[in-house]
Amino acid sequence: MEIKYPRRLTEAEFYEFCAENRDLRIQQDKKCKTFAPLVPDFVIEIRSESDRPSKLKKKMTDTWLAYGVRLAWLIDPKAQKTYIYRPGRPAEELKGFERTLSGEDICPGFEPDLRKLL
Repeated sequence: MEIKYPRRLTEAEFYEFCAENRDLRIQQDKKCKTFAPLVPDFVIEIRSESDRPSKLKKKMTDTWLAYGVRLAWLIDPKAQKTYIYRPGRPAEELKGFERTLSGEDICPGFEPDLRKLL
């Protein structure tokens, strides 16, 4: 399956995680100059000053979840809100950064402390 992103993405825009047991089928002998041709299991987007929250929320559902991402976080440091997206469920909104997040069963043990973003 070939994945076509809606536009060219840069490394600074997001970090992606794929579970260990996924068969990535990436040739190890070629230097990777672009993103791997796969859908990540887990995506984290951090809103920058110039981003519109509504546009990022739409990207989370219409791009990441639509492609098959299993867990996605949209972190908004300015509003101190985090939105957690999972397939087939409404987004969960968390207010305040006095907490840690959980990578759940997608990335067990990954629990970043949001207070460090302040």
